[in-house]
Amino acid sequence: MTFILLLPLCVVLLIASWNLLSWRRLQPTAELSLPLTVLIPARNEAARIPALLTSLIQQDGLKKVIVCNDHSTDDTAEVVRRFREELPQLQLIDAPALPPGWVGKNHATQTLLDACEEDDENLVFLDADVRLEPGALNRFAQCLADDPDAVHYLLPRQGVSGFWDGLGILMLLFSFLSWLPLEQVNRSRDRRFAVACGQVWLVKKKLLLQADAFKAIAGEVVDDMALARRVRDLGGYTRFEDAAALASCRMYQSFRDVWRGFSKNLAEGLGSTSSVIVCVVLIGLVYLLPLGLFISAPGPLTGTALGALLALSLVVTLRFYLPLWLSPFLPLSALLGVAIAVNSNLWALRGVIQWADRSYAQRSQRIQLTRGSRKRREWTVAFQWLARRQLRSRFSSLSIFGLEEARGALSQEGLVLASNHVCYWDALVMLVLEKELGGRAHALMDAQQLAEAPFFA
Repeated sequence: MTFILLLPLCVVLLIASWNLLSWRRLQPTAELSLPLTVLIPARNEAARIPALLTSLIQQDGLKKVIVCNDHSTDDTAEVVRRFREELPQLQLIDAPALPPGWVGKNHATQTLLDACEEDDENLVFLDADVRLEPGALNRFAQCLADDPDAVHYLLPRQGVSGFWDGLGILMLLFSFLSWLPLEQVNRSRDRRFAVACGQVWLVKKKLLLQADAFKAIAGEVVDDMALARRVRDLGGYTRFEDAAALASCRMYQSFRDVWRGFSKNLAEGLGSTSSVIVCVVLIGLVYLLPLGLFISAPGPLTGTALGALLALSLVVTLRFYLPLWLSPFLPLSALLGVAIAVNSNLWALRGVIQWADRSYAQRSQRIQLTRGSRKRREWTVAFQWLARRQLRSRFSSLSIFGLEEARGALSQEGLVLASNHVCYWDALVMLVLEKELGGRAHALMDAQQLAEAPFFA
């Protein structure tokens, strides 16, 4: 019976060990391949953003740096302005008023995307609490040059300033390492296997335009996972890579920050109460049960299981540059994870999430305000699939000219697409264009047409 109870631990030990052995770590390089545009959303980051901007001064291949001041109430804007002399590529813009249903960071990143010029093709998004190592941008450029069709999510080295944020970071790393083989996940396009961390990520601008970028995930609190799933839904793929040698990030400074930060993300990222329950059960079985079994029935089997778990914790702390004293506290880290999961689910059920001095309504309300109903989105995907199938069955090829120019124009303003004749397949082509352009299409129809075909409304 004890062996059966320890089977989930055995599976996790195998997956985590495989990830530690096979998950490649990106290293800095001196070779420059592509000029990069760095985009930084910032809200009340006056204390943290100077270190990031200082690290950017030392980088090669820096085409432009744009910081979006997201209605900060501290001196963020003034602090950024002081770097203009040392960092001549630096631009500071202000985010417009937050639209209904939008999450602040998504709106700031959309503002940054809108501020990019036509030749800003290679984009690097950085949180304001990130620091880059020398040669990091060159390696980022190489990632985009080697794999331009993917969104690259890079996991930086996680800084620890105290006991509680150390426990939170330890659980975060185990959540990445324990459940999925990461190198295999990177080759999949299945949205269920998307893994992302939005502290550092790289992308070609055209991919964001095709995916309708942040407009499609405007109401999502867990923006990195939402965008990764969006990209995979559209047939693209994402990569999740170890960038501990390229960058570092210190997310939280106190227990309050850890509690609130992870609480806002966990339940929304999992998507439902049932998923949260499954998460809590798995944490208990894998990280808490071995200690409980050893205390209640010490012996070779339970001792070996607990020892293997703590040995894995030690290897993880070494691999990701965490303080070694954290490794014995993995069970306590798991207990904190369970408490955060319960609190996160309570926040989601109550429908109020507070973060960065903002309050957000229930997820379903935000999504309704920003994207319309789920039923409409499902019908759109179905129609697009049918349109492609119909066109493939009737034509040997379909050529679309001026697609890049149309994407560029769409990023700045709306487009009117008019066919030069009326045929049954014109509507099919428009559906294909809607997906290729990454925008949301609306048909202009008169009252008589709407009466004849109300499902197009």
